Amino acid sequence: MNSLKYAWAPAAGIFFSTVSGCGSHSESVYSLSASISGLGSPSPPEGSALKLSLERLLHESAFAIVDLKAEMSFGDYLKPNEEGAVAIARHLSLIEVDGAIVSAGTERSFFDLALCENCTGLIVRDINPRVKAYVDFNVVLLRLSSSLGDYRRMSSELVANRDRALGATSRARRKKSAAESAPILAEYEGAWRAILDEVRHRCEADTEMPADAKAYYLSQVQEFGEIYFQNQSDWRLCEGFDGVRYDVDELMFEKLQSAAKRGQIVATVGDIAQLRFLDDVNIAAIDVSNIVQYTTIKFELNTARNPRVVWTLGPFSKTFYFSYIYAPLSALETAELDALFALWADRGMLRERTKGEDLVRLFSRSRMVRELSGVAETDNAITSIYSKAALAHARELERFLRENSGKRAEFGWMPASE
Repeated sequence: MNSLKYAWAPAAGIFFSTVSGCGSHSESVYSLSASISGLGSPSPPEGSALKLSLERLLHESAFAIVDLKAEMSFGDYLKPNEEGAVAIARHLSLIEVDGAIVSAGTERSFFDLALCENCTGLIVRDINPRVKAYVDFNVVLLRLSSSLGDYRRMSSELVANRDRALGATSRARRKKSAAESAPILAEYEGAWRAILDEVRHRCEADTEMPADAKAYYLSQVQEFGEIYFQNQSDWRLCEGFDGVRYDVDELMFEKLQSAAKRGQIVATVGDIAQLRFLDDVNIAAIDVSNIVQYTTIKFELNTARNPRVVWTLGPFSKTFYFSYIYAPLSALETAELDALFALWADRGMLRERTKGEDLVRLFSRSRMVRELSGVAETDNAITSIYSKAALAHARELERFLRENSGKRAEFGWMPASE
C-alpha cells in the first residue's frame, strides 16, 4: 500500500507531497462553458465572448506534421515511471482558477487533466515529437470510443493480454527466451495493427469530428499507432498507478473523452519554458515533471499569468511532488540570480552541463537546507526554475554560505564532482 505525506509552506505558497510504493465541418466554435463541459463545469466570465477550443485556438501547433524519427539526446521516456502518481492530485486541488494545464510527457499529462477539478483543458508541451504522436493517438482513441469498455478494448486490454502471456512479472518475462516470446509479441502486433485499421475506418465514418482534425488523424494514424502500441508497458499492473487508471474509472474516462471530443486536448512540440504562443490561453498550471533535474527553466509566458507550477523529484521508487505559485523575475532580478549561479560555479558547486541536477543537489540533499527552517524541504520546488521565490532562496543560501564559509564540508557543500 502506498503512503502519502503532505506539507504546506504558507509563507512561500509552496506545497509538497511524497509517495513511496510501486456531419463534417471545417471549423467548430464553442462557448467557454460548452467547451469544458464535464471538466468541473465552470461558468464563463461575465460578459465573455464565445471562446474557441484549444484545438481551434492552437490549430497550427495542434495539427503540425512533425519529424517522428528525430533523434533526441536522451531516451524517449514514453512510459510513465512515477510511483504514486495520484499524489499529484493534492497539488492540482490547490488550483483556484479555471484554465488549461500545460504538461510534459505522455500518460502523466492525461493523469493531470483527469485529476484536476479546475483544469479546463490540456496542452502537452514536450521537445520529443514522439510524445506528440503518443498523445495524439490516445486522443483519437478517446474521441472514437463508444464507451469505457470500448476504449479499454482498443488500448489497455491488448497490453494486458500480451503481458499475461509473457508472464505476470517483469522478472518472469525476462526469463522467457526470444523463441518463447516471439509468437506472443507477433500476436500482440497483429492485434494492435487490427486496431489501427478499426481506428482508420471509424475516423472516416465519424460525422462529428472537424474535417481538419479528421484529415490530420487519417494521415498519421499508422505512425502514431505504432509509437503508441510499441511503447506500452505494464505500468497499469503496478499499484503505484492506483487512482489514475482512467481506463477503468468511468468518471475519469468521461472527463477525458469529453475534453478530447471538444478539442480541449492538444499536443505541441517544443520547450516547456517557451510558452508565449499561449498568450491568449488562460494557464492555470504548468507541470514540468522532473525536467528541473536536468536543466534550468526560464519561463517565457504572459507576465499576467501566475500559474501553479508542479514538478517531481525522483528516484522513482520514492517520488516527491512539489508545487508553488509562479511569479516572474524582472530583468534585474534575473541578472542577480544568474550572478549567484555563476558565483557558485566558480566555487565548483555547479557544472554547466549538469546545472539543473547540481542545483537540485545543492538545495535538497544537504543537511543545511533541511535546517534552515521548518519548511526547508519545500524549497526544492523552485531551485531550477527562475522565479521570485528562487531568487529569495538563493539570496538566503548565499548569505548562509558566507556566514558559514568554514563549515561547508560539514553541511555537505562540497564542490560538484566531475
